[in-house]
Amino acid sequence: MKNKIDSASIYHAKDEKPKVDTLNKNRASEKKPQAPIPDKTEYYFCVQILTSPTQLQTGDAKFKGIKNAKEVFENSLYKYLVGKFSSFSEGVAMQAKMREHGFKDCFVVAYKDGKRITVSEARKEMK
Repeated sequence: MKNKIDSASIYHAKDEKPKVDTLNKNRASEKKPQAPIPDKTEYYFCVQILTSPTQLQTGDAKFKGIKNAKEVFENSLYKYLVGKFSSFSEGVAMQAKMREHGFKDCFVVAYKDGKRITVSEARKEMK
């Protein structure tokens, strides 16, 4: 039993500084990463011109010459959108243009931070 050393009774010479537990000290100073806080909520409006159960090719005749349509896959459907507007009135103006171009059933859709929401929700929240 004489060979056992009690860890609480480790001898330090008077001029020797006690060893500091740097591992635990470093852990205590580490900060936990925080999730980034978005600066501002982004609302925008687009015009949906087409919906298809299958993916359409860029040059498909259904696009009627529109080359800048954005494809979104939601609820098992491919939806094709044009424009990205900060106001509902700009979306309505594009809707009128798309109807003149032959997309008689097109309509304005709204997004909040990239997630689709109803137009009425977006307009209410933007007030």
